[in-house]
Amino acid sequence: MAKKTPVIEIKKDRRFLMTKLTADEVAAAADDVARYLDDLTGLEAELTTVKSQFKARIEQCEANIAAKARLVREKKEIRPVDVEERYDMTECTLTVVRLDTGELIEERPLTGNEKQMKITELDGSVVE
Repeated sequence: MAKKTPVIEIKKDRRFLMTKLTADEVAAAADDVARYLDDLTGLEAELTTVKSQFKARIEQCEANIAAKARLVREKKEIRPVDVEERYDMTECTLTVVRLDTGELIEERPLTGNEKQMKITELDGSVVE
């Protein structure tokens, strides 16, 4: 009987297998770890800053909402309004009137200091 010639088929493939690192590869990995730790610390600090900035912005937004809700609920607010103060030196009274609506705001007797004010005569001269 004649010897049979073996038939061998060879294929090349790639597999992921555990491989021992060289000293240079270990040193490079250690450097990478140190750099990544620095990056992580920086990112965490940046996140803290951004969170505090957004927290402040959220608080401001909440304050704006509360203020506007109060305006809607009460349907009024304090604003600067031009008024006219009328000193009646004859009756010794002070009358305060809103110029935008003509509404009487205050009417009261003059104080001692107000009674000491200068009186302007009809011709514009000042009498003390």
